[in-house]
Parts: sequence; structure tokens; C-alpha cells
Amino acid sequence: MRDTCYMWSAEGAPCSPADTCSGTGDSVTFTMTTNTVWIWHFKQQFKFDVQCTVETAGTGCGYDTPDPAYGTYWMDNGATITATIDAFDGDYVCVGYFYGTAPAFSSGWGTSWTHTFTGPITLVWRWLNRADAESVRVVSEHGEWGCVPPVGWNFFPR
Repeated sequence: MRDTCYMWSAEGAPCSPADTCSGTGDSVTFTMTTNTVWIWHFKQQFKFDVQCTVETAGTGCGYDTPDPAYGTYWMDNGATITATIDAFDGDYVCVGYFYGTAPAFSSGWGTSWTHTFTGPITLVWRWLNRADAESVRVVSEHGEWGCVPPVGWNFFPR
């Protein structure tokens, strides 16, 4: 967790000719000629890691181009994100994901994950060699809600 400055506001001399002024960012240059009220505004952010794992021994990782990309991000408290990834990449398939903080991870199916940030979290896309996976295609005439596994192609370890 971190608190980061995202804007400032002031009352008094730096705002001339107005009585109040504000700006974005964490720095500003001004000349103070009289008493001034200066306020720095902060917001709470949480660390968000996007990773991957290949569940077939001896292979690397980094398949597809997930959104957001593999890496580390700082997300605003209360922000909601939907992360997505393609189900296929060459000889590999996405077999779902893990999410949480060590050592308590949960798991899910599919290629889309939605989360509202209230603390730090890691998302791990799970990849498997297609030869080591079974597939099922879920079709629904009633929309996507409530289908487990979700609508579309889903892959499972053998």
C-alpha cells in the first residue's frame, strides 16, 4: 500500500488574481508574498501484480498479451478492473487463474477476471501445454451470467 499525491490546492497569494487555485501532480512552483493555505491531496493505492505460470515442467512463461500486461501496477483504492487474456497461444492454452495474496490464493476459470481493489493482490494466469489439457465449450442462450465454467472455450488439466 502507498499514499500518493495526486493534486494540490491553495488559498491566497499564489492564486492571484483568484482566491483559490489547484493543480494536478506532486510538485508546483510558486512565489509566496502573504500567508497562504496550501493543501496536498493524497489517495491510497494498492500493489497489483499480473503474473503467469506454466503448469508443464521445463517451459517458460509469458504467453499471449494480457490486458493489463504482465507486470506490477499501483491501483486506486476502490477502483474496479477487468483483466482479460486470450484462451490460446500457439501450443499453450489458458486453464484459468489464481488470485489473492500469498499464501491464500483462490482460483477461477476462463479468460476474464473482475476485481475491486481494497488491498494488494496478485493475478496469476495459468498456462498449460495443449497436449496436457482437455477442453469444453460452454454455450448459453441466456447470457453469460452464472455459467461455471464461463461461456466460451475452457481448458482443464488432464
